[in-house]
Amino acid sequence: MKKGYIICKNKIQKEIILINYEKVGFNVKPLNKIKYPGIKVNSMMIINQSFIEKILKRKIKKRLDLFVKVMISVVEEDDTNPDDVTKALNEISKYRSIIINKYRKFLDEKYISLLLKKLDLLERELKQKIVYIDDYEYEDEKETRRTR
Repeated sequence: MKKGYIICKNKIQKEIILINYEKVGFNVKPLNKIKYPGIKVNSMMIINQSFIEKILKRKIKKRLDLFVKVMISVVEEDDTNPDDVTKALNEISKYRSIIINKYRKFLDEKYISLLLKKLDLLERELKQKIVYIDDYEYEDEKETRRTR
């Protein structure tokens, strides 16, 4: 027997009913971009494991694409500010902790290890860029000291 839930709007009574179920799931906050008369959803818990995996993989893919675009723009520019690179590194480490602490219980270990390897690769490239910038600034400083 399938269990289902129906949300009904009663026009006469205006009261909110909160139902707490002791289920484990993934909480999602919808964007609510489309205006419509009806129920406004502030938070939603997804319980179906396959649906959770699809949502998380799509979310992770978008974030990784954003990191790759930032990394490409930082690496290709010659006059990159080191603060921009450190901000990108901090974002990657923050996202790594989110994956480890929040998403690990919903995704399989093989996918998480692949994802962490990708983040390591991005982090390594950004660290090389920081070393390159520091060496370049050191050489410029050395040249300015020699001339009089």
